[in-house]
Amino acid sequence: IIYHLLEDTELPPGFERGRTAKVVVGFVLAASIVLSLVVQTAESMPAFSETPRTVWRFLEILTTSIFTLEYALRFWVCDLYGVSHIRWALRWINMCDLLSILPLYLSG
Repeated sequence: IIYHLLEDTELPPGFERGRTAKVVVGFVLAASIVLSLVVQTAESMPAFSETPRTVWRFLEILTTSIFTLEYALRFWVCDLYGVSHIRWALRWINMCDLLSILPLYLSG
């Protein structure tokens, strides 16, 4: 079920209520992307220079945590339909996802 919620596939028969869950998951991920972009942009604007660093750090940790959870869950279930974990991790889009979350963890 996690696979079907995160990947762009049809839901299995008998999982009609999953359509709502799929929409919610998609909305949360899209909202996280938008929030992350807004935070990155606003943080560099002079108009927001008085905003405490802790606010920016909290929002960065929040969005990166959501992206990390999504990445980890997608990695966890990728082999359900015959894709090895290595092959999945080496896909261009998944490497981009990994590169987008690494800075938080590498910065300490």
